[in-house]
Amino acid sequence: MIGASKKLLQGTAGNAGGGPLDVDDVFSTYLYEGDGATTHTITNGIDLDGEGGLVWVKRRDASGDHNLTDTERGTGNVLNTAGTGGSANFLTYNVKAFNSNGFSVGSHPTQSASINYSGDDYASWTFRKAPKFFDVVTYTGNGVGFPGPQISHNLQARPGWIVIKRTDSTGTWDVAAMHGPGHQFGDNIYYRFNTGTPFGFDNNNASAGVAGLYPTYVSDTYFMPNLIGQNANVSGATYVAYLFAHNDGDGEFGPDGDQDIIKCGSFTPDGSENATIDLGFEPQWFLVKSATGSGSWLLYDNMRGMTASGSADYYLLPNSSSAEGTGSYIAVTPTGIDWSGTGGGNTFIYMAIRRGPLAPPESATEVFALGDQTATSGFPVDSVLSTYFETYANNHMLYDRLRATDGSRLLFTHSNAAENTSNPFSLSIASNTGVERNWGSGWNHKMFRRAPGFFDVVAYTGAGSNQTLKHNLTVKPELSIVKYRTGSYSISTYTSWGTNTLTDGTNNPTLFLNTDRDNLGNTNAYWQEATNTEIYVGGANNENSFTYIMYLFATLAGISKVGKYTGNGSSQTINCGFTSGARYVLIKRYDSAGDWYVWDTLRGIVAGNDPYMRLNITTGEVTSNDSIDPASSGFIVNQVSATNINVSGAKYAYYSVA
Repeated sequence: MIGASKKLLQGTAGNAGGGPLDVDDVFSTYLYEGDGATTHTITNGIDLDGEGGLVWVKRRDASGDHNLTDTERGTGNVLNTAGTGGSANFLTYNVKAFNSNGFSVGSHPTQSASINYSGDDYASWTFRKAPKFFDVVTYTGNGVGFPGPQISHNLQARPGWIVIKRTDSTGTWDVAAMHGPGHQFGDNIYYRFNTGTPFGFDNNNASAGVAGLYPTYVSDTYFMPNLIGQNANVSGATYVAYLFAHNDGDGEFGPDGDQDIIKCGSFTPDGSENATIDLGFEPQWFLVKSATGSGSWLLYDNMRGMTASGSADYYLLPNSSSAEGTGSYIAVTPTGIDWSGTGGGNTFIYMAIRRGPLAPPESATEVFALGDQTATSGFPVDSVLSTYFETYANNHMLYDRLRATDGSRLLFTHSNAAENTSNPFSLSIASNTGVERNWGSGWNHKMFRRAPGFFDVVAYTGAGSNQTLKHNLTVKPELSIVKYRTGSYSISTYTSWGTNTLTDGTNNPTLFLNTDRDNLGNTNAYWQEATNTEIYVGGANNENSFTYIMYLFATLAGISKVGKYTGNGSSQTINCGFTSGARYVLIKRYDSAGDWYVWDTLRGIVAGNDPYMRLNITTGEVTSNDSIDPASSGFIVNQVSATNINVSGAKYAYYSVA
């Protein structure tokens, strides 16, 4: 239980270090497999012990309750959104501890009631108390009619959603969505987590006993449950209320304390059942419900699979105990959600939480890792380059979270072939800590996390004419890799350095990742017009209705470097601004033919022969020459005939990570 002294610490949206909070400080989706242990600890980086909050857990692979436990009611006190029962206490079986970096769970002997049954798969969502984001309060009803009791909260903003549940006895889950249809003074609009029916409308009829909320009586410091029926204010009954903020240009998150991370709103699909939801950010969590028609609540997150156009998404139903399902109603964009395929004419309500992190990484280990077979990264992997050491028809594969988390959609760097969907090399990135491959041995993984200033991924649909795309790199990209997903087009790369770039920006240095060709200097993208938030595409990378994936890289001081050098014919040090050398190096000659060479420290960047692969061909690893050596500031290139990465006067491009 969080005491009053701890509540006083929640007055500002700051972290332990005194600066503004990042979204990763206050929200986490964490996937785990139950082990049946007496205590299983989830480390997600959220301080529940000191700040308080809510843990919501649901079994994914089969039927199971939605288990909600919060710091106000205390450990073991469980509520289920799919039912109407009061709070049940399973102290030794449910959430057993709220920790400074996550929470701990036990295992119930009944599988359907457990959140740690051995071998079962679970999703957890953790909401930390923080101004402008989330709060939890409990209260006791006083039986007074309109306008009802005044319940204080610490959200420091007018709530976007309020969810109320009676805890001492049976009662429905009542949701007041302040941005839903018809929410105005004098109208009592409500929704219920435990049912798929459309919104209720009471129009001030207290005798109906509906737990509605007058928007006029919701403020940045209190709310008023104004009816006295079975749900919101029965005399002597106990309640819990979960309050979610709505940031509208007034969020206080990110490095400068000025970014929004949570949005609540509504939308109405057109006659073709399509809608564009402009959040101003890319979401990682999305909860949606038809307000004017029957239909289940749908809960998505990007850890399980919340993808771009052309892929199925995994959803759970808060009003049902059923297992996870899949569908293709949503497509994630850099600025929100594209909705399609259902609900034309109905109005939907939603809540969305922004993808993090918002601040650039301070260490390369936060965003880049190397591993083999089942690989641990220490962070959620957004993209992975997976390489098989031996000669094989398909031994360089690109995966990313925006297309699929289960390895079902991959691209081959050595081929211009369309996206492969037959899943021949199953690799899962639906993990908070790494990747897992269930196919043989001999694999090497380069794992990337999207982060400001370092790396981003954009999925888009071609327009047929030049178009502007939003990205979340927050700096001007220096290297992009683009691939048409559903057809046989070469994998194009564009850089901010090569040759033949015209001053007006209409010509661009172009290389193909799947060939050894030199710079083409064609017009597939308008690179020089790229900005910190936008990039422009045209030509073959913008064919009408074609779907594409784009990877964006940048130089981040001490962490990554996009650069070029001129060969000197012997040996030279490439200074990347690092302090402990490069862990990963990619080199390509661009003034003449040359392969795409890759080295990494897992296989060996040493003072001697260094194993390397070539991304544009399928031959196996080569270990017989010393083309590269370690250097604290970056790496050393040596001129040997096997690789020719330092020919005198030749021009080379490189990408490296510390």
